[in-house]
Amino acid sequence: MYDSKDLDIMIKFDSYIRRCIKNLSVNYDKQEKNKWYNDAVFFDNDEDFNCENINEIYKDNSLSSGKTFYVKGIPIEVNDEILADALDKLPEKQRNIILLYYFEHKTDLNIAIQLDSIRRTINYQRRVALTALKELIRKSED
Repeated sequence: MYDSKDLDIMIKFDSYIRRCIKNLSVNYDKQEKNKWYNDAVFFDNDEDFNCENINEIYKDNSLSSGKTFYVKGIPIEVNDEILADALDKLPEKQRNIILLYYFEHKTDLNIAIQLDSIRRTINYQRRVALTALKELIRKSED
């Protein structure tokens, strides 16, 4: 049926595919772990906030009037005054990263492409912006 050379090639191919699938799975798990770890800088002890629903919280029209930000021509509505004021105080690049990541649900890679930057820089700037945003919100609440 199969000669030894064909059988050897099939075994090697099967092994290669299994390794690829395993590595993809491991890489995905690492990315998810890093994503939640990096976002924890902003949401560490705040039980009211959740990375998954921050967009819905601040798009709720029952909250006080906010502001519309424009990122590369994309209008992004922020209806919470406190958050809008805090975002307004951030440097433009950091504000754009936060708006695209949390309100437009874009990945770091997509943001990097859109803003002509590097993915790692976007990730770092997002973490720095979240820390600054957290401080600005805390100061405005006091």
